[in-house]
This record gives sequence, C-alpha cells and structure tokens, in this order.
Amino acid sequence: MKCLVLKENANMVLEERPIPVPQSGEVLVKIAACGICGSDVGRIMNGGAYHYPLIPGHEFAGTVVEVGPDADPALVGKNVAVFPLLPCMKCSECASGHYNVCKSYNYFGSRCDGAYAEYVAVPVWNLVFLPDTLSPVLAAMAEPLAVAFHALYQSGMEAGYNVGISGAGPIGMILSRLAKNAGAMNVVIWDIDPTKVAFSKEMGNVHTLNALETNVVDYVEEHFGKVDLVIEGTGSSNGLETCLSILKKHGNITLMGNPSRDVTLTRDTYWKIMRGELHVHGTWNSAYCDGVKNDWKCVIDILNKDQEWFSKLISHKVKLEDGIAPLQMMLERKTFFNKVMYVM
Repeated sequence: MKCLVLKENANMVLEERPIPVPQSGEVLVKIAACGICGSDVGRIMNGGAYHYPLIPGHEFAGTVVEVGPDADPALVGKNVAVFPLLPCMKCSECASGHYNVCKSYNYFGSRCDGAYAEYVAVPVWNLVFLPDTLSPVLAAMAEPLAVAFHALYQSGMEAGYNVGISGAGPIGMILSRLAKNAGAMNVVIWDIDPTKVAFSKEMGNVHTLNALETNVVDYVEEHFGKVDLVIEGTGSSNGLETCLSILKKHGNITLMGNPSRDVTLTRDTYWKIMRGELHVHGTWNSAYCDGVKNDWKCVIDILNKDQEWFSKLISHKVKLEDGIAPLQMMLERKTFFNKVMYVM
C-alpha cells in the first residue's frame, strides 16, 4: 500500500508498505480520506513527533474490507469513521468510561501509525458506523467535529447565550455552527488571518472580527455587553486575556487551544477569574462510550443532516502523492485554507 512516512522532522516521504493484517478483534479499513489537523503540522514540521518513523493521520474514515479473527464477517462493506484514541482499558478513567482522559492511551497517527495511508487495521471497538447517505470522505470531518462538540458542551452551553470563539480555523468554524444550532443568541468569532475572517463571514458569521484591526473587547461591549460563554482556541496568554475580558460574571470559559509556550496570568487576569466567580473548564478530545455520553453518535447525525455546510469547510483535497507540500502550505500561511484533507 501507499503511505506517507515521517522519517524525521519535516521529512515525510511516500513509501510502499505491506497492507496491515487485522489481528483478533480488528478489521482492515480502506481509507477514503484523512484530514490534516493543526496538531499534525506541529508534529510533522516542528519536531512534535513522539518517535520516528511514523505514519501520521488521525482524522479518518473509510470502508471495512477485511475482518480479523473474532470479528463479525458482516462488517465487510460497512462505511465507518474511527475514534482515533486507543484506551488502555485498565486505568480508573477507562473503568468509568472516560476514555478520552485514559492514563496510558495509544493514538492513531501520533503514538502509533495512522491514516496517511491506503489501509489501517482498527479495533472493532473504535468503529463508528455511517448511514448510507453520508460519504466516508465527508465523514473524515467527524473527528474535528467531535472535538468541537465536546468543547462546547463542556462549557455548559444553553440556548439564549452570547458566545465568544477565538480562532476561525476549522474547529472555530464548527463551534460557531454548533453554537447557533444550540440556540445561541449571538456568536462572535475573531482571528488575525484576514482570509479566515473573510471565509467566516462568507459562512454566515456576522460578528466576525479581525483582531488586528478591531478591539474585540470594545466590540463585544458595544454589541452585547459581555458573553456568557467563551472558548479559547489559541493557547496563548493574550488569547486568554481577551477571552476573560469579554466574559460576564459567573460566565464559562473553556480552554481548548494547545499552547506552544507557557501561558501566564497577570494579577488583573487572575482577579477577573476570582472576583467574577468564573467557571473554567478544560476539554480534551471527545467523549466515546457505550452509554448516554457519546459525542460521536451525535456528530455523525449532525454531519449527515448538514452535509452542504460541512462540505464547504473542506478547502483542499490532496493526494498522498502530494507528500509534505500541503503541510508546508499550512505552515507558511501564504494561501487560504480551512480543512485540508488527503483523499485516497
């Protein structure tokens, strides 16, 4: 099979490898598409890999083409998305069904080989089955959608809220859609990339701001006073300060952005949290279990019902043969992009 192998930092090449053989409890998935996450850019281009060599890719969907021992042969031909986290099933978090915060997890595309490839062997447990009306290519959007869905509902989202979102990348755009669908009164989203600001407006976000041109705090104060809920997506000190400055007392802030350096708090910022009795939430990955709390079942339904809008988020469909070039484009930020996806 063809696959992209990260040999060392910023050196990813196309190789031929044997097709994986599914083991007990696994199936072989023929990959239809795999998205390039922002975390992949850091992992591949900025020395963020756990080890080399590595096949990256964790946002993927495809079709079951073979089953291993103990797996149901009737699964062959099923279209699936894949929950990319492989929990240990031994720790206290796994025992309580909180697999996303497993103490000793594995993970497709970061800790083990992922889906920048034509085939991946996947445990049956990780399969999310798709309706016939949803293509596996669009279903590769399920993972970022699940991450956004989890973040929003960690925040205590309620109808009638004013919502703030920092960052107009794929997750920010998805959050804006989810918040509106959940009954948000107003959604304000901001970024420093003018192309992303323009795209956000095209996608229906009236209150989209270029934070280099418009003071976000002043804008929110003029239009809404304060927001009830804000999601911080930059992982930066300045981003956190802005989010806290627009949040009403007793409001909710969810920290979602992965920081590239230390995030520090000034005394005034600390006081905003303390004296405003603010509720600070963390969010990590998405909820995936057999019980009531399963973000993936929800997001597959959302994707299926809102296919036209989510399809517009895919700005680039590229091939494995394009190699590292799409990630170089994303790193340089000279060209507009939203969701970039390897399509097999």
